[in-house]
Amino acid sequence: MRSTEPSAPSQGDALELWEKAVKHMDKGEWQEARQALEGVLAIEPDHPGSLNKLGVCLVESGDTSGAEAMFRRALEVDPQMAQAHSNLGNIELTRGCAAAARDLYLEALKLDPNYSLAHHNLSAAYKRLGQIDKAIAEHKKARSLESQHGRSAGYAAPDQSRPARSRLGCVFWLVILGIMIAIIMTLR
Repeated sequence: MRSTEPSAPSQGDALELWEKAVKHMDKGEWQEARQALEGVLAIEPDHPGSLNKLGVCLVESGDTSGAEAMFRRALEVDPQMAQAHSNLGNIELTRGCAAAARDLYLEALKLDPNYSLAHHNLSAAYKRLGQIDKAIAEHKKARSLESQHGRSAGYAAPDQSRPARSRLGCVFWLVILGIMIAIIMTLR
C-alpha cells in the first residue's frame, strides 16, 4: 500500500533545484531562479552558494538591501566565500563607498587570488578612489587571469554567453571604459 503523504524533500531535490536556478540565471530569468533557490534553501537553509546566488537574484530585481542580507548570511555560513565578499563590494561601490568596496574586494582576493572578477571590481574601486595606476594594474591582472583560466562567475560582469546584462555589470564596463579613456588621454 502506498503512502499518500508527500515524501520529505531530499538532497537530490536540492541539487535539481540548484541546477534549475543556475540555468534560469544564465538566461536572466531572475524570478524563476529566485524561486528555485528558495526551494534549495527550504531543504538546506545554510547552503552558502544558494544564499549568494539568491543575493544576486535580489540585486537583479532591485532589492539591494535584501541582496546584502543574503550575501552577509552566506558569509556567516562560509566566511571563506570570495564571491560573497566581492558581491558585497559591488553593493558598496554602487552606494559610492569605494573604500569599503576596495576592502571587500581585497578580502575576496586574499581568499582567492585568481578570482579575475574581483580584480576587475577592485580596478573599478581604485579608479573611483583616483588611484589610476592601481586600477590599471588590477585590470591587467584580471585580463591575464581570464586569458589563463577564463572569466570568473559573478553578477558584476555577466558571462558573455548570457543574454541579459546586469545593471551592475553595465556600470562595471562603463568604469572600465572610463579607465581606458583616462589612459588614452594621459598618453596624448
